[in-house]
Amino acid sequence: VRLHEVALTADICKMYRQILVKPEHQNYQRILWRFNPSSPMLDFRLRTVTYGVSSAPYLALRSLMQLAEEEKAIISRASEVLTNDTYVDDIVSGSSTVEDAISLQGELTNLLKQGGFQPHKWATNKPEVLSHLPPELINPAVLSLDNDEIAKVLGLCWQPSSDSFTYKFMPFE
Repeated sequence: VRLHEVALTADICKMYRQILVKPEHQNYQRILWRFNPSSPMLDFRLRTVTYGVSSAPYLALRSLMQLAEEEKAIISRASEVLTNDTYVDDIVSGSSTVEDAISLQGELTNLLKQGGFQPHKWATNKPEVLSHLPPELINPAVLSLDNDEIAKVLGLCWQPSSDSFTYKFMPFE
């Protein structure tokens, strides 16, 4: 069963790097470094959520959920999408009409901007939804004149021009 006539996807650009860790917790994210054994030890303190740390996915999603909760009275539909249609840094949602999808895209952009996030790699099965966006914010698969281009969505291959999903099978050796 299809949920939305008009599919809409986006990626949150460098999501972990946009989330500041409380100053009192930054001391737990230190890197000691020196270029060679005779050079002095350098001490770096990481100020943002660090990719690869086991808590990073939780902290990132919790930040998005907090943003959605804080802004739901003002931007309710986008808050609902952020809460229910987001997997890590991928937004996968849609609308029943092109006009509604354009409106949703704007609301999501505004909501994410409130939290210091920038959505990019927008993709849709209806190109007119993204006609007002600059090319650098659109998924290259949507911009391509080649109708065989695919956009990666949650590990699947989505061909926006035909609105079909495929997957790649890699045999074991």
